[in-house]
Amino acid sequence: MPNWIAIEAGFLKLTYTRELGELAACLARIKAWCLIEDSFREVVPVILDESLLYVSLLQRENDIVELTQLKQLLEDWRERWEIIASAPSEVTVVVTTAATWSERLLDMSGLLVAESRSA
Repeated sequence: MPNWIAIEAGFLKLTYTRELGELAACLARIKAWCLIEDSFREVVPVILDESLLYVSLLQRENDIVELTQLKQLLEDWRERWEIIASAPSEVTVVVTTAATWSERLLDMSGLLVAESRSA
């Protein structure tokens, strides 16, 4: 089981921009794991929990509508994970939606713009 206290402490050391980037990375990992047939059923719930933790921590400091929407979506996925995992069409929806949210959060963070300027 993950050490959630250590994960939270590490996350809170990041800048807001990096926090958004870390959440985007979690969503990208959800997509990636869903594409691995053998072990996604066990791994994705842990990544969902991590993502929910990050969203909750971000919401403490920022009242952003998108984060509330994302939190509701992640909570729904977490609650229904057993059903989702057994339905390939539902997994496909998770894959595409997680990818879209990951890109959206990266855009919100400005990380890609900052990196392209420094290159």
